[in-house]
Amino acid sequence: MAIEASVILPSDSLEEFRVQFNNLITDVEGVQSGNSFVSTIIFEGSTADANETTILATDPTTDRTITLPDATGTFITTGNSGDPATTTAAADADHVLVNDGGVLKKITRANLGIGGTAGAVAADDLTVGDAAINFATSAGNITIDAQGSNTDIIFKGTDGSSDITPMTLDMSDAGALLLTGGKIDLKNAGTASQILFYCESSNQHAQTLIGAPHSEAASNTLTLPSGSSGVLLSTVSTATVTNKTLTAPVINTATVGTSITPASDDGATLGSANLNWSDLFLADAAVIKLGDDQDVTLTHVADTGVLLNAAMVVQFRDSAINIGSPADGDLDINADDEIELNSTLIDINGNVEISGTAGIVGVATFTAVPVFPNNTIETADIQADAITGAKIADDAINSEHYTNGSIDTAHIAADQIVASLIADDAINSEHYTDGSIDTAHIADKQITPAKIAGSVNAQTGTAYTSVLGDAFKSVTMTNSSANKLTIPPNSSVAYAVGDRIDVVMMGAGVTSIQGGSGVTVNGVSTGTVAIAAQFAAVACLKLATDTWVAIGNHGGVS
Repeated sequence: MAIEASVILPSDSLEEFRVQFNNLITDVEGVQSGNSFVSTIIFEGSTADANETTILATDPTTDRTITLPDATGTFITTGNSGDPATTTAAADADHVLVNDGGVLKKITRANLGIGGTAGAVAADDLTVGDAAINFATSAGNITIDAQGSNTDIIFKGTDGSSDITPMTLDMSDAGALLLTGGKIDLKNAGTASQILFYCESSNQHAQTLIGAPHSEAASNTLTLPSGSSGVLLSTVSTATVTNKTLTAPVINTATVGTSITPASDDGATLGSANLNWSDLFLADAAVIKLGDDQDVTLTHVADTGVLLNAAMVVQFRDSAINIGSPADGDLDINADDEIELNSTLIDINGNVEISGTAGIVGVATFTAVPVFPNNTIETADIQADAITGAKIADDAINSEHYTNGSIDTAHIAADQIVASLIADDAINSEHYTDGSIDTAHIADKQITPAKIAGSVNAQTGTAYTSVLGDAFKSVTMTNSSANKLTIPPNSSVAYAVGDRIDVVMMGAGVTSIQGGSGVTVNGVSTGTVAIAAQFAAVACLKLATDTWVAIGNHGGVS
């Protein structure tokens, strides 16, 4: 019920006092009539105004009793539960109120598990809530301790509408982590994700599996191999790998302990047509074995060479062409057509046995007297002038042994051929040799102009150097521009002393005649004479090795 009486002030009138007194009597009578209120109790507070505190009772379905304790304190409601006066830290709390079977009781914070040294309150089950659950602490660790024997820590959840157990910490297996999702996704805060695998000795060493850096800009999948147990290799591993297949590996440097063998007999190659090995290094006395039964071997002989075993041969093209040693001390070079040795000198030390025909194109020189079978040497096989008089028996050669042209003048004694031995008209121009007739044997006035051969060397350029064939010839120079004929030095063209060259200026351009390097013309070294006019001529006559004189129509030498 509402209190109707109000506060009376000294300034109020007697009538106001009467009214409020009557209201107070009504209020007191209402309380005394059974201490029952309809639904609310309203408290005015220390200030008489429009603000009151109302205790409202929900319509009860049976009798209810609220007992106030014999103590001084403050009620806690949903409206003031966060006020400092009604809250406290766990460390400051002495007791906590709990509902124990309908009875409100107090419990120490240690027994409730929020601090202190007493045992924690057993939490056998947490019922389903409708919001997220957060565990937070401002200091210290949050510990989840499954203290029962072999009790695991199990994390459950819901995948859509299906309950799943994604993670279990198996305490019977030293806390092994069991994940049912089949995937571990390790994020990071700025460094590459890592997983550390520790050794069995007090975790003193760890092997770290680390993700590739961002600079490689790649997401890759590392698939662990199947099969039996093994060791994962790395770039610095020293583990031994046995019977493993590497597909197209690139190995910079490999150290092999014992041997390298193919996966099957005759099943692998060393190198390919486009990928060639550069060098092969083998130790002293190394052996290269060829064939399924290693019947052919090449053995290194230190500081000497290589050794082909037994009677094996080196073949060329086909089996008929080969080099080999059929027996100790023998070397055979075999060919079914020809063996050709080419050199400026072939030195054979030892006896030579030729079972076929020896065809010698050049000269065979013997340091000892060769022995030939009787009647095996013909005259065609004897070198010219090789048989001297001492080798010929007396009267062994007569006219029957001469062949036409077999006796030359060098073998006829002086003055042995007289006119009676020369047949009429037996000597003609075919029997003369160059230089065999000199002027002493030519009768006077027998050489007429008709007997002297002559020719013209016509030049149309502006420069010409005379050649040996110009001797006793006329060289015509025909050009509208100035032109020059050069007489070369004797070291270049060896004219005979007395040779003459006639030079005729046929063109309008002036023709000059000049001595070459070291050549004197009319007393002037490398002198030059110019023919005086068109169609005029100058004769050049050689007087000595490099001395010439220009005779004819010219303006002098310069």
